[in-house]
Amino acid sequence: MPSDGLLEPRDHVSAGRTGAAVTLLAAGAMVGYEVLGAVLGLSRSTPTTLVQATVIGSVLVLAGTLVGSVPDRVPRWVWTAGSVLGVAVVLWLGLVTHDSRAAGQIGFIYPVVFAAANLRAPVAWTVSALAASSDVVLSVVVLPAREAVADAFVMTAALAMVTAALQMVADRQDALTGRLSEIAAIDQLTGLASRRRLEEVAHEVLATPCPAEDLALGTGLAIVDLDHFKALNDTYGHPVGDAALVHVAALLRTSCPSKATVARLGGDELAVLLPCGPPEEVGTVMERFHDAVRTSPMNHLGRVLALSVSVGGTHVPAMQEPDLAVLYARADEALYQAKLQGRGRVVVE
Repeated sequence: MPSDGLLEPRDHVSAGRTGAAVTLLAAGAMVGYEVLGAVLGLSRSTPTTLVQATVIGSVLVLAGTLVGSVPDRVPRWVWTAGSVLGVAVVLWLGLVTHDSRAAGQIGFIYPVVFAAANLRAPVAWTVSALAASSDVVLSVVVLPAREAVADAFVMTAALAMVTAALQMVADRQDALTGRLSEIAAIDQLTGLASRRRLEEVAHEVLATPCPAEDLALGTGLAIVDLDHFKALNDTYGHPVGDAALVHVAALLRTSCPSKATVARLGGDELAVLLPCGPPEEVGTVMERFHDAVRTSPMNHLGRVLALSVSVGGTHVPAMQEPDLAVLYARADEALYQAKLQGRGRVVVE
């Protein structure tokens, strides 16, 4: 992973929500403790410490509100810097107030929880190590030696446990999310890209300019329908219809160049997205595919069936900056013309 990628949270929205929750909880705990201390008459809970807690809590609430409302606009380094700053603030407060209470030391848990739940493992463990080191410094400065060793040991173990547990949960969630993304990107019957994946690729392709030396280059889209697909299902059964789709999909994939995105839109409708190609490429590729279907009948469980496809295609120069809806409408109209002309043919608009 590139070094700048290490600073990216696993998911911006989740990081924003967790950051907002952690900062709000930290602010509430900080101010609440000082209020409770004043009520109980604790010697180290004074008006000064209450003001300090209120000011810091207000800053935390503001920061949490910002990252929670616009997580996608937060620079990648802020997530790591915020965690490190959180550790530094807790250490500073402990040293300034000479406070060895659990309330002071437990403050280290907030930035560690955020980092462990949302940041990459190297960063999360770095924040945890900084928190543990800072707690050692605080304990040594404000506590007798024996108590300092005991407190530092307990806190280090707790921070390591929290980091390990949350990282395992985050890794599991990433694995599940990745698997779901794979399932969503692939049509399970044909192995082609899904409609969703085609739309994602089209968005990227249409937003990326083609090489400037050839203004004729553009984006092509072809839509394929398996002719008389309903009749095929009604006559031979859905397993044969599924086999026909798999057969045609394989021919389409092998007929297209590697740069193409070949997808199943739904039912018997397939599509091919051809980025940065000349106008004639759509017709050339689709005629090659049409010939492959015509000359390669399907053999399913000893039954040989000749198949036929209708194809509609279009091409739009890059300078026109079309969107997928425009491309689809034009290719769909060409497909309609192919069917009107008797099916089993290629029409490129």
